[in-house]
Amino acid sequence: MYIRRVLKRVAGLIVVAAAAAAARPAFAQLPEQPQPAAEPRLGVDLGVQFGFALFQGRINESIPLVLNDALFSMVPLIVDAGYRADDRIAVGLRFQYGIVQLREAGGGEACGPGVDCRGSATAVAAHVTAHLPVSTLFVPWLRLGGGYEWLRMQLTGDFRGAPADIDVRFRGWTFGLAEVGADGALLPQFAVGPFVGVSVGRYNFGSDSDTPEKPLVYKRVHEWVMFGLRGVFSL
Repeated sequence: MYIRRVLKRVAGLIVVAAAAAAARPAFAQLPEQPQPAAEPRLGVDLGVQFGFALFQGRINESIPLVLNDALFSMVPLIVDAGYRADDRIAVGLRFQYGIVQLREAGGGEACGPGVDCRGSATAVAAHVTAHLPVSTLFVPWLRLGGGYEWLRMQLTGDFRGAPADIDVRFRGWTFGLAEVGADGALLPQFAVGPFVGVSVGRYNFGSDSDTPEKPLVYKRVHEWVMFGLRGVFSL
């Protein structure tokens, strides 16, 4: 009797094992359940940039030489806002106002002794910013865009031996804007980091104190080469 019981138990175990082996392929053929996708990090980035920029190229060949040689550098303040479509891509707008530094040019006739020189450069641009999240604390980024630019130059004082009050203005398209930088997180929603960039444009219209605005001839391309710091707050 004892041997019969053992044989029955062994036979039962063999049947169970065989049934499990036969059912395994059927379970293997069932489709895998898709994992829920991570929620995109939507929101708004608000940024402020401050730095220094050098002027390259010429304003325009149809204006006096002393003005072309006078434009030297700029200290810009830039504010930008971008909407994050996901963790990597943001689209937005930027506004720039810069204080322009003029130098002595034309043998000291422009911005030399006795001449008060000052200027400003204003620009607006649309941009797309791509982020590469290396970690939660370090995020490199690349920005591409384009927009419009306004330049104003004022010279007051003894210009070429006579009192003068010169106010010239130029405006034109910014064909391309490219910036690269990196954000280092200081707080969960605030980061600071360096950036470098270049904008390429051309002034198409100009005016002065005595002449209304008109299209410029002999147009030339110019560049602003910029570097500085950027702080960004993510909402």
